[in-house]
Amino acid sequence: MVGNFTFHDEVAFRVLVVNGRDYISTSDATAIRFYPNGTADHCVAEIQWLRREARRFTIEVMTGYVEVEDIP
Repeated sequence: MVGNFTFHDEVAFRVLVVNGRDYISTSDATAIRFYPNGTADHCVAEIQWLRREARRFTIEVMTGYVEVEDIP
């Protein structure tokens, strides 16, 4: 799926690292690619809701598996 997404004003990235590059400190756009052989770009993203609740999404490079965890 290819697309652009807009978050509600109360949702924000705390961390966005794709293939070792920090996209929070830049205004560059990025993409997270999933390949036909089952691999994917490495990505760690932390998304925070209403400045209270947060989740970390980690994409594993070799399997494309996404791990989701609650974080403080």
